[in-house]
Amino acid sequence: MKSLPIIPLILTLVAMFIIDIRQPAHAREVELACLITGTLTTVAACVMILVRRRSTMTVVQTALGATVGQMMLTGLGGVIVYGMGFVTNLQAFALWLLAFFWIQLIVLSLISIRVIRQAKPGGQADGPMDRTVKCL
Repeated sequence: MKSLPIIPLILTLVAMFIIDIRQPAHAREVELACLITGTLTTVAACVMILVRRRSTMTVVQTALGATVGQMMLTGLGGVIVYGMGFVTNLQAFALWLLAFFWIQLIVLSLISIRVIRQAKPGGQADGPMDRTVKCL
């Protein structure tokens, strides 16, 4: 379980290594897209791992939030990288960013399924709400 956040990072490093060896036409765009999606997926996986032993409701909400956050931040990262002038061909960069996003989304979904399965059973939320519900 501790190795789950490493999986997106390993995929990113392997893809960047293959890109460096082959040197395709748009190597810079591919590497930047891979770096953006791989980093954000690793962060989202770490967030999910931190709440894995809490209640099922908390874990599901965190997994959904991490997935949506990864999607939004991937788009924002693409806009920032293009705005800073690191990308010369926007169409190639957008295509590679979308391709790597879907691959990393599959990995993130598999990680979230595993984390949700390890959650504590029960529908009550963690935290101050527990005391209120028990008093009623």
